[in-house]
Amino acid sequence: SFQAYHLQWQSAVFMSTFREPVERWYSQYKFEHLERRDGQAANMPRKPMIQWYHNNCQYFMGSNYYIKTFMGVVDTIDSSTRLGDFYWTYKKFRKYKIQWDDFMTALNTIRKFDLILILDMLDDSNTAMLLENVLGWTNPPVRVRPHDKQAPKRDEDKIRVPLGGSSAVRKIPYDDYIEIAQDNVLDMLFYKAVRRIYLERYACAMYF
Repeated sequence: SFQAYHLQWQSAVFMSTFREPVERWYSQYKFEHLERRDGQAANMPRKPMIQWYHNNCQYFMGSNYYIKTFMGVVDTIDSSTRLGDFYWTYKKFRKYKIQWDDFMTALNTIRKFDLILILDMLDDSNTAMLLENVLGWTNPPVRVRPHDKQAPKRDEDKIRVPLGGSSAVRKIPYDDYIEIAQDNVLDMLFYKAVRRIYLERYACAMYF
């Protein structure tokens, strides 16, 4: 996870992408579990998202992923002992209860980032302009899905969730969506704030 001292790197450019928190959870669920990258046998039934969510919250970083990422808490464990464990740096948050001060710390941190991108706006011309202004890139952003060939989506992967659609709120039971959203309420607020920062920066780059 991001650590506060990283901001002291004078020559570094800091950037991050964001998406609506429940959408991010659903994407992780689909990528890891429905598309069978988590080691589950092909003939095993897929868990409902709410069950998978609770299992992963308990084992990994818990809820409010964005707040925990940008709180800047320094890791106390040597990373060389955690090779192959993608989530080791988040496990310090397993029993941690997010507080309002943590929200403000994360928000103050993200304000210092040079570039903030919103995933559902990556195809927009405003993102291309920001990429050029900050990084000097002139090629427009293109969505690439490098893992599609690794684990192709199959019909049986798609029927584990109700009525399809473009958003998680239409793909998982409504009550489950509300439970996950409430569990990540500070992340939901953080996403709204970050989205506003993104749009304000675009407006400033556009008109000033």
